[in-house]
Amino acid sequence: MRILRPLYTVRRILIEVGGADITAANRKEQTPLHKACELNRWSIVAILLEAAKRTLDLASLEQWIMHHDLDGNTAMILAVKKRAEKTAEIMLQEGIDANHCNERRESALHCACAEGVAAIVKTLIKAITRSEQHM
Repeated sequence: MRILRPLYTVRRILIEVGGADITAANRKEQTPLHKACELNRWSIVAILLEAAKRTLDLASLEQWIMHHDLDGNTAMILAVKKRAEKTAEIMLQEGIDANHCNERRESALHCACAEGVAAIVKTLIKAITRSEQHM
C-alpha cells in the first residue's frame, strides 16, 4: 500500500473538489500558483493549472497566470528565479508567456541567465521561438 504525502493529498482534494480559491492572493499579492512556483512544487503547479483550465474562462485564466506579486513577478518568473526547472517546463508546456517582464523589466529568460541555469535557458529559448513562429 502506497502512502501519499498528507499535505499533497490535502492540497489536491481542496483544489480538485473545488473548495479552494486558486485565484486568492496573500499580502504579497501572491496566488497559490506563485507560492507553488516559488517553492518548486511542480506537482502542485500541474494540479493548479488543470483546475484553472476547468474553472476559469479564458480571460480570467490569462489574468490569473499573468498576475504580478508586489515585486511585479509572475509565477513563471518566480519559478525561474528559484531554479525550478521542472516547474518552468510544466508552465511552458501549458503555453505560459515566457516573454513577460516584471517591474524591473526582467523576463524569465533574463532571470534564467542571471541564475546560470542552462537547462531553463534552453527551454525558454525553444518556447519563445515556438511562440514567435505561431504569430
